[in-house]
Amino acid sequence: MAFKRSEKIELHKDEKRKLILETAAAILAQKGYHQTAVKDITDGAGISVGTFYLYFKNKEDLFEKLYDETWKTLRNLNDYALKTDSCSVAKKFSRVIASSIWGYQKFKDLTKIMMIEAVGLNPRFEEKYAQIMRQSVSDIESILEPLKERELIVVFDIKVAATAYIGAIHNVITCWLRGDARSNLCESTLPLVVFLMQALNMDFNVDEIKQSIDEMNEELENDHDLLDIFKN
Repeated sequence: MAFKRSEKIELHKDEKRKLILETAAAILAQKGYHQTAVKDITDGAGISVGTFYLYFKNKEDLFEKLYDETWKTLRNLNDYALKTDSCSVAKKFSRVIASSIWGYQKFKDLTKIMMIEAVGLNPRFEEKYAQIMRQSVSDIESILEPLKERELIVVFDIKVAATAYIGAIHNVITCWLRGDARSNLCESTLPLVVFLMQALNMDFNVDEIKQSIDEMNEELENDHDLLDIFKN
């Protein structure tokens, strides 16, 4: 009986933490980091300030949790997209890019915090972002290297190609966030995929790529576990 009661308490704590994070994401994205007070978050979540401090040390601690969980989820989306062996290299590339764009569109409040609010906030967050970019480039390098060896792509330098690949995706997203984030970012997926594949000198069929992107977006929309960014 005591064990069951403890389970219920832990479940309640997880739900409360999730509520605070979801509320904070929306308010921080709307008002900005410096203009948002802990009281704004607690009022939005319908909790007391004292309850907030049971879960987070301060606003910066909460912001860091948002930051880390956002990046973890976006990376999980890429891993999800790669879980298929029955398609061409071009289709796999289109799935990975589509999953990234879909994630930024779906979690745009968190994306804005991550790519706009965190920049220049403090040296620790700048280093976090730099580490994530380095890891992203490294991940793409590990994908491109065997493709170059098999002569499925034609690039002069793998590291430069991987850096340009990541940079192109993030620049498209950043321009979207700084412009009209109400527009549909996913409409940029097909032209972005085509551009990157042309840059890599990869063989592809536009109709096949479009179908792959549509299928990826549909899969993601129907996988409700992926929609719950704070489930853990």
